[in-house]
Amino acid sequence: EKAEMVSLERIPGMKEEELAELAETIRSTVCKRKIPAPDSAVAEIVTVSVGAATVELSELKLTGKVELRYEDFLKKADEALYEAKEKGRNRVVCHR
Repeated sequence: EKAEMVSLERIPGMKEEELAELAETIRSTVCKRKIPAPDSAVAEIVTVSVGAATVELSELKLTGKVELRYEDFLKKADEALYEAKEKGRNRVVCHR
């Protein structure tokens, strides 16, 4: 059985590098636990692919965009997730 999860958190001031580090900590912790995935056609253990997105307030000001729609932000994170899966799964990809 395959599972996907989306978690959106507002972490004020978190930079892309910090988000990538947090996501990598989550990914590697799950991997180290070697949780069996007997029904998986992809891996013998549970793996985690993370797609993350960040936006800098200064970027919005430079582009003249005054708001970031939830859908736009979710789309960026979803694109990063699919990129992680295309690159071989069990990895972190961040988009800005």
